[in-house]
Amino acid sequence: MLRHRRLKMSTSVTCSYQAPSTSQEEGILRIFRRCCSSLHTHSKMLTDRKRPFVTVTYAQSVDGSVSSSSSFPLLLSSPESLKATHILRRLHDSICVGIRTALTDDPRLTSRFGNEYFKNKELKHPRPVLLDTLCKAHTDLKIISEEVKGRENPFVVCSHSTCLDEEKEKFEARQQVLKNAGCCIVECKSTNYRIDLEDALSKLYDAGVKSLMVEGGARIIESFLHRMDLVNQIIVTISPQYVGGLKALNTLLPMDENKTFPRLKNVEWIPVDEDVILYGDVQDDNK
Repeated sequence: MLRHRRLKMSTSVTCSYQAPSTSQEEGILRIFRRCCSSLHTHSKMLTDRKRPFVTVTYAQSVDGSVSSSSSFPLLLSSPESLKATHILRRLHDSICVGIRTALTDDPRLTSRFGNEYFKNKELKHPRPVLLDTLCKAHTDLKIISEEVKGRENPFVVCSHSTCLDEEKEKFEARQQVLKNAGCCIVECKSTNYRIDLEDALSKLYDAGVKSLMVEGGARIIESFLHRMDLVNQIIVTISPQYVGGLKALNTLLPMDENKTFPRLKNVEWIPVDEDVILYGDVQDDNK
């Protein structure tokens, strides 16, 4: 018989979980407990800084590939690792993907698996956050068109300032279509024609997002890895296969001569099925 245990947290998530009965479950529970503890520990600090707790998580092959190409999705996680990912989704207020991933994969971004680990069996799904600079999302995307019990309508983060003058009218029309479909539009600043992540996080925090899980695709992951000062923890599922495809990160260069390359601390290597999950906090004394 599995027993229930409870972790005290200050977030909206009730971290009441079932004690493991197998070594497989033990790996998933290590991830569960670590995430609950991190969210609780950082809650006050992040309130002072007015931005969400940010977890960057993705799956990669041994050679660092996250997909075979930018146009074709690739399932890398084992079923048990996927279950761990869904548990992490449930622990966060929102889940973030980019427009390319939304159009290519059309994900649901729900937390369908791993419900047996929670004492409260009522499903809670993270609220989707779509980084869509020019509002190119289609209203038939699953995160927009499908009504899912326990999930709020998605945020669409965009930037009016990236449009050329002759394109602004079309941008506003696309934005209105998304509003009519129930999306919550979040207008942000832009940097080099891309969404300013710091401004986006600040506005999402003001909209009620206290924890954000960044799940892809490669371009969004790389954008956050270039702004590690905005990231709190990184969770990487490493699959025992070679792909030779698209990498999550090409380079962090050029680097300021006074800076060092980002590093993780409190690192754990957690075996789950045939995969290994790397779990670490971002080492940054300025956080």
